[in-house]
Amino acid sequence: MMCFWSLILITRRFLMSFKMCLVIILSLTACMANLTAEADLSNLSQKVTFQNQAQAQKDIQNQTQQAKEEVQKSLVPDAIFIVNETKKAINFIKNGQMAEALSAVENATGKSDVLLARHPENALLPVDFCY
Repeated sequence: MMCFWSLILITRRFLMSFKMCLVIILSLTACMANLTAEADLSNLSQKVTFQNQAQAQKDIQNQTQQAKEEVQKSLVPDAIFIVNETKKAINFIKNGQMAEALSAVENATGKSDVLLARHPENALLPVDFCY
């Protein structure tokens, strides 16, 4: 009879140990599944973030190009000519070429008179921009 109870007790302990092992295995499996899901979610998040950054960079470049084109349209070619003629006159003066400098200043002055007559509301006209 003693052997019977000992066998039951051993069987019972074995079953309890088996249940505990089963619970531990199931817990570890659940943890691994959770970690895998988190890793997949993290990878997906990184891909989406990278795609969003790439799209944002592309949008910024497009907007910058559009802004440059709009500014270029607003530049007044005659005003640019005046600035360039003035620069030429300065270079001519540096090189001692007074006749050429006088001619460049006359060209710039004549253009500026015509330009201000056309645009009296604008004493300052856009000739260049920096970005």
